[in-house]
Order: sequence, then structure tokens, then C-alpha cells
Amino acid sequence: MLIQEKNRQELPQIDNPIQGLKVAEDKGIKVNSFPLDTVDSMLKDNHIVVRTQVTVEKACYEVAWELSHAFIHYQKGDLIKSLLSKDYNEQATRAADMVMKILNVKMSQM
Repeated sequence: MLIQEKNRQELPQIDNPIQGLKVAEDKGIKVNSFPLDTVDSMLKDNHIVVRTQVTVEKACYEVAWELSHAFIHYQKGDLIKSLLSKDYNEQATRAADMVMKILNVKMSQM
């Protein structure tokens, strides 16, 4: 199951966790925490919710992961029920890793 794969991987570190929130804000997406039971994050319309009681690194990664969906799959309909959901999630995982690395490079050059 992809959720387990996403949770098993080593989380990329980010020097400035606020950067992901700025990207979301620029896209018009609000980010909040919520006591989710079965997933670590969700994207619906222009809202991302991240499960409460996760580490800062996990929260940053989840925001990057959901933003990847928002940028790449924004016109694909229900991503969870889609026959391509596994592919969409794999793409979001790769994109989130890239986003985290780019944000770190940008911050280290400032």
C-alpha cells in the first residue's frame, strides 16, 4: 500500500519549514492541522490538512506531497478513487522529494 511506502521512506530534511507554507499560500492553498485517523494528510479543493502530532519534518513533507498533487494532478478529479491513483501517488512522492531538495538548495544559497 502506498501510504505505508510513503511513511517508510526516510524523510528529506528541510532547513526552513516555513518555505512549504509559502508555496501553498502562493498557490492559494490554506494549510491546517487536524486529528486525522487513517492518513497523514489530505488535499481537498484549496485546503491541505496535515495530521496533528507529526514531526515538523513529516508535516513539511506532507505539505510538499499534497502540493505536488495540487500542481500536477489538479484537473484529474477524485485522485483516491481513480484507477491511476497508485501512479499519481508515485509521481507526488518523487515530486515532493524534489520540492524538499530544491527548497533546501534555495535556502542554503541565501
